[in-house]
Amino acid sequence: MGPSRRNHSASFLGLEAYSISPYVALAHRPVDSNRQTPGNVSLSSRGPSLPRFPSFIVLMSSKETSPERTSDELWFDDGNVILAAEDKQFKVHRGMLSAHSPFFKDMFSLPQSPDPDKDQGTTVQGCPVVEVQDSAVELQCVLKALYYGISSAYDPNQLISIATATAFLRLGKKYEIRTLFDEACVRLKECYPSKLPSSPLGRMQRHHLAGRDPLDFQLLNIAREVGITTLLPVARYVCSQSASIEQIIDGYTWEGTVYKLDATNQRACIIGRDKRSALANAAFEGLLSPKQERFMSYNPRWSCKSKQCILWYCVTTHPSDPFATWDTEWDSRFCGECAAALKREYEQCRKKAWSLLPSFFCLGTWENVTNGETSF
Repeated sequence: MGPSRRNHSASFLGLEAYSISPYVALAHRPVDSNRQTPGNVSLSSRGPSLPRFPSFIVLMSSKETSPERTSDELWFDDGNVILAAEDKQFKVHRGMLSAHSPFFKDMFSLPQSPDPDKDQGTTVQGCPVVEVQDSAVELQCVLKALYYGISSAYDPNQLISIATATAFLRLGKKYEIRTLFDEACVRLKECYPSKLPSSPLGRMQRHHLAGRDPLDFQLLNIAREVGITTLLPVARYVCSQSASIEQIIDGYTWEGTVYKLDATNQRACIIGRDKRSALANAAFEGLLSPKQERFMSYNPRWSCKSKQCILWYCVTTHPSDPFATWDTEWDSRFCGECAAALKREYEQCRKKAWSLLPSFFCLGTWENVTNGETSF
């Protein structure tokens, strides 16, 4: 953010007019990937937009207070700013936050009042307090990663937990901490293919994410929330085929925790759930259907007169799963050349289904999905 934007922001907030500290209490509403990022949200109809900050700001009264419940490992004696989340406080360093987060760098660069007698906001042990509307657990996870390295947030010999990945993604996007966001983004994208696989469509067997609920409701919700849109078509498809309609609407309980889809994912899964056969029909239209004349157009010799090939072609129907692979039992039904030709056409049909997949789950085209991906 350039200097002109910072001065403009400070003027709009009235920092100079009221001589208040720029270390304000930030109130943040949840990120919605269907809306613009916080950096584009206008604070008020009475003034211009504030580029980086959340949708509204609450200024704290001037007073020195005693620390609330503090974090033992994230309370540094030489710290110069206190982050307060829920009922927990973290005494950390402005320099550390600024080095990793353009958001905090810009916030801390706001001018302070030159008059020491003016209201300077709430302090604890002489440090300004920044109250953030985040989960204390998630904030602690992120701060540990910044101070001690990403591996400190989880056991390097174990898979990263979905809870840790959620913290990295949610706060990584909110505060523009790219290293953490990218780390978690890679882990999530390992869970579902981004290109049509040679095997049936489903969860990837090899990934580095632990603690996933069986239907991946939590993964779907955080992916949509932070804008990892390229994961959504396949994840929604698999979820809609794995979950019952009751689970999609009401949620379900797993290991004592209730999991529910957010409203946007829920709607998309309900709409797409009943469209699998329509997707298969659209993709396999004309192939493996009881029409002898169509068989001739797929035959490499254009004149196969094998009764066996013609018979089997007329009675073999395409699968209800649009991403099912070629059934090896079909090889014995056709001569070698016919089987090879049909396999090629069958794979083209799977590719067609792949191209249509996002539209069946309220995501438009693959180009829309790719262009909608969160980027820094």
